[in-house]
Amino acid sequence: MGKRIVVLLLFVNSFLAFSSTTIFLKKENGFLLYASITKSEGIRLLVKTKSSVSKKTVINYYANSKKAKVRYRRRVKTKTFYIKYEDLKNRYKEIVLKKLFPGDYFKNGFYYHKVRYKGAESLWRVAVWFTGNGMNYKTIKKINNLRKNALYYRATVKIPETLLFPFLKPSATRLNGKSKKETNKSTPLLEYGKDRQGEYAVYRLKKGEALYSAVVVRFTGRLDADSVMELAYEIAKRSGIKDVTDIPVGYPVKIPVKYLLPEYKPKNSKEYRQYREDIKESEILASRQKIEKTKNLEGVYVILDPGHGGADTGAMYNGVWEDDYMYDIICRVKRILESKTKAVVVPTVYDKSSGYKVFDTKKIKLDRDEYLMTTPKFNLNSKYASKVGVNLRWYLANYLNSKRIKSKVPPSKIVFISFHADALYRKVRGTMVYIPYAGLYRKRAGFRSRTYLKYYEVRVKPVYKFTKKEVQVSEGLSRKLAYKIIKNLKKEGIPVHKEKPVREFIYRSRYSRPFVPAVIRYNKVMIKMLIEVGNLRNKKDAKNIADPDFREKFANAVVKSLLEFYEKR
Repeated sequence: MGKRIVVLLLFVNSFLAFSSTTIFLKKENGFLLYASITKSEGIRLLVKTKSSVSKKTVINYYANSKKAKVRYRRRVKTKTFYIKYEDLKNRYKEIVLKKLFPGDYFKNGFYYHKVRYKGAESLWRVAVWFTGNGMNYKTIKKINNLRKNALYYRATVKIPETLLFPFLKPSATRLNGKSKKETNKSTPLLEYGKDRQGEYAVYRLKKGEALYSAVVVRFTGRLDADSVMELAYEIAKRSGIKDVTDIPVGYPVKIPVKYLLPEYKPKNSKEYRQYREDIKESEILASRQKIEKTKNLEGVYVILDPGHGGADTGAMYNGVWEDDYMYDIICRVKRILESKTKAVVVPTVYDKSSGYKVFDTKKIKLDRDEYLMTTPKFNLNSKYASKVGVNLRWYLANYLNSKRIKSKVPPSKIVFISFHADALYRKVRGTMVYIPYAGLYRKRAGFRSRTYLKYYEVRVKPVYKFTKKEVQVSEGLSRKLAYKIIKNLKKEGIPVHKEKPVREFIYRSRYSRPFVPAVIRYNKVMIKMLIEVGNLRNKKDAKNIADPDFREKFANAVVKSLLEFYEKR
């Protein structure tokens, strides 16, 4: 009787060991992953998810093709998806194989596989699992001197290196989660494709990234709240994302190519090539332009332009507004330059009630008595403050520039900086610097209407002409100074825009063409820029701008950058 029980137990254990096995792999993106191997199905990946997760989402994430056949079972609160091994992406094939066959190893040009699952493994299946092609079973059979296609339990099968999947070869030994090949050549940031809706780029979200900032802001350059929200909705729909707040790590997000910034478009596209060519040319021409170096900014003329003023307060959020707070920053820059350097400072705006007084308070009085320093002075409290005033600023800058050049001041020793505060998508943070872009230059610009001709600075020269080479030199030199400012802001602990702190153009809306702000686009000063100090829709940025210590640090960083740029060595 005892012998019968022992034999029965051995039979049962043998049956349980080899009929089917399911092994837990990992928890990923809120999903539970299991590897399953059975006699009838072979190897499968089991994905346990919430019941709301769609089949398309699982296919996009785990399957190597949209045509992959994926089955699922629905429970009350969960679903379990079943994906055949052959339909898995290579990274998941590797995870599954190493969990199911932990004793396998590579030696002297061969991969040694030990048969562990009786009845579930055959030469054909081993060829499919480890090489990707079932027909390789003939080569494996010959190398192992096998007569039959069946594999015995605990038998060892040799597979030549030439047939193996790349991830099983010794050259793909993992280093910190990446292969040697991957460490030598980085994985592309974007992948490109095309479907019925047109061309798209695929970005795979990383841990902690959100669709709005990591995709829309980063790759499309859209920054204002409405554009970011609209594009995020369109991209989510295109990518099959139902809930933008619950996107799995690594999920392939499809971005229509038409919305991409030029530097992120396919490398064979006309826009990408033109952008890279423009940037390269501007850098080359700027490197050839002689910069008149000087000690302590002697002979350098700095034109400071505070954005908005008078009736036009600019952006106003979180208890802070653009007009008076930017004016306070230029007053601080002016004070530091005049007291600690030999630079000549020329502000474009004057506040009648406070002059150039610095306010060491968080609350600055909102007034409207600012004037643009044209001849005669332009009252910024007029209803034309935003339409006419913005153009009079570059007319004034051009007049001051030509006046200094006529008095033998080298063009490279004249700088124009316009200070602003933005109203963008609320999660966008930090300083951004805009410079002129030669790719969007205009051959001529100006006005001849009575509205403008009553000002001396316009009458002197109503229309200005530009050449592409001139704008390219300006772009290259302005970029050099802009990066110095960004570097010194970081040293002061001041936040700068995470993705691209120095930019060549702006998008007004989701569908708009890129543009360069008029105050620097039609400006003849060789070195010029528009600084967006922060985003007033972002509470942290607004709080910083309200802080007089922050404004002082910002002013110091700008002055330090100018000193470094013109430093005589």
